[in-house]
Amino acid sequence: MAIRTHTIEGIARKASRDSAAGKLAAFPAGSIVGVYQNRIDAVGAAVQISVESPETKVWVASGEEASFKIRAARSARSLLAKLAGGLSDDEAFVEHIVDQARTGQAFLVLHADDRDYLPRLTGASHVVEFGRWTTREVARR
Repeated sequence: MAIRTHTIEGIARKASRDSAAGKLAAFPAGSIVGVYQNRIDAVGAAVQISVESPETKVWVASGEEASFKIRAARSARSLLAKLAGGLSDDEAFVEHIVDQARTGQAFLVLHADDRDYLPRLTGASHVVEFGRWTTREVARR
């Protein structure tokens, strides 16, 4: 029987990944979301982006767990962020992404502090950019 041990470093890394995923699940201003037919394609795009731009934060998710995390992160936003989202098409795009996740499609969320870097999300059926003041669909196949 194997005994699993957890180091403080390992636990801290996992907590860091979970909190980063939680922040990206809220689709913060400056994030880009690509919807993919399957998780393999989304992970492939995430790896490519991580190689091209290591400082870019990425999160790949799908299914009910992803839709739950998105809803939880969106409800935990500040009142100002909720009001701003309510005045735009923000929530319609979020609902579309959540519906796609529930049907088994995967999505990739990325956020880069460098706004000059806009990667091509090859293979994505939809790409949505959540800007500071607007939300727009960048590409649709």
